[in-house]
Amino acid sequence: MMNRLSIEERVRLIKFYYKREENVTLAVRSFIQENKNAPKPHNSTVKNLIEKFERTGKATDDIDSMKRTENIVRTPELVERALELQEGQPDISLRSFARELDVSYGTAHRLRHQDLC
Repeated sequence: MMNRLSIEERVRLIKFYYKREENVTLAVRSFIQENKNAPKPHNSTVKNLIEKFERTGKATDDIDSMKRTENIVRTPELVERALELQEGQPDISLRSFARELDVSYGTAHRLRHQDLC
């Protein structure tokens, strides 16, 4: 629901929340009265929006807190380690191969099928 609210709508919800004694239900009611055609935001959406606003001071998407995985570059050193592991244990499963190299399953798959072919 959060991504369907425009920045302006998010700001209005935040203002209603603080004007209505920090009450989510009253903020949603006020928002609906002002925006009759807008979809009704869930209370949990408003709570999450307020928590994010209090944490970051912004009504925009909190990209920094979104889960990001660290990009693993298939460096020549990593490819060499993968080759040594593959030669030493030719029957190693892909899952174990990934675990031994400390990379994701997808990276291990690319190593085996693109770099070690």
